[in-house]
Amino acid sequence: MKSIQCILTPEQGKKLITRAVLCRADVQAAAREHTLVVVAGSTNAPIAQALLEERGLPFNPDCFLRGAIRPAGRTPGELMGDIVIRKGEYLPGKTIFDVADELGRGDVIIKGGNAVHLPAKEAAVLIGSPVLGTAGAALPAVVGRHAKLLVPIGVEKRIDLPIHEACRLMNDPEHRGTGLLALPGEVVTEMEAFETLCGVSARLTAAGGIWGSEGSAVFVLEGDAASLERSRALLEQIG
Repeated sequence: MKSIQCILTPEQGKKLITRAVLCRADVQAAAREHTLVVVAGSTNAPIAQALLEERGLPFNPDCFLRGAIRPAGRTPGELMGDIVIRKGEYLPGKTIFDVADELGRGDVIIKGGNAVHLPAKEAAVLIGSPVLGTAGAALPAVVGRHAKLLVPIGVEKRIDLPIHEACRLMNDPEHRGTGLLALPGEVVTEMEAFETLCGVSARLTAAGGIWGSEGSAVFVLEGDAASLERSRALLEQIG
């Protein structure tokens, strides 16, 4: 077993995760034969952009945000809607609220999160709405009707606490602030992306950065010579 080291900024991590999500057979099948919903959010923006560019359509990431943690004074543009693709057709201006009641087995919802516990591969999302926002729309389709939920999330959002414990703290009746909801979906971080795309085992070994590289992550990739060469080629493409 050989290994190489790489460093990814959060933006490069999003590009990597995007490639891994879009190459999945279940995502492709949902877009082609069922319904694929990409819920607005910063991690999902590159996924949305790739899907629209395939169709020759423009995309503005500043109009694909909901509840983002951002610098004071910077506000997103008017929400363009989520990305809803039904049997290959993009439905402009639609959101998950428009189609949630119709979603079920075979459909895929892609929704980002705000916290990930890497050992358990579990994620959660901040909640500011008394009716749970887009998560509230997605949960009946996922839990009740077996639509698939994918949670693309970068390792910069990792937390030490188990997700259930973080949720207990933030949802306590005496807590003042947003709530936190565990997401019953499959987590896709940079580590899962490396495995999917290159066949390597990726381990997070260090983190940090300055001058625009804040939140960067250092990974050690382990695999055979061919898989590591695929990794090098991929890193050049997303660099």
